[in-house]
Amino acid sequence: MTESKKLQGGSTICAGAVHTAMLPLTIDQYYIGMPLSYNTTTAKYAYQSNISNADAIYYAGERNITVAVDGQAIVGGVIYETGLVSDSGVKLTITEANRKALRAKGFYPVP
Repeated sequence: MTESKKLQGGSTICAGAVHTAMLPLTIDQYYIGMPLSYNTTTAKYAYQSNISNADAIYYAGERNITVAVDGQAIVGGVIYETGLVSDSGVKLTITEANRKALRAKGFYPVP
């Protein structure tokens, strides 16, 4: 799937071809570009504050999830670094170590 999804402020998250999947999410406020990780205890994905540990990137529209549901996420592909955000929707600072960790998981960040 190749698609460009707009973020707040006009930025985008998809810089090229990406792979997406519907993933079970925990109750939270979600923003496009939030890193997610899988929690084996809950069997759901949740916000991951350390981008190097991200298993997926939230991709559906901004939403406040009040009951556990599935949401669309990027699980690999070419992404814009500028599209990665925190759990408050603020742009994340990406380091070379973050880039290396993301590439090892199938994400290819570009500036």
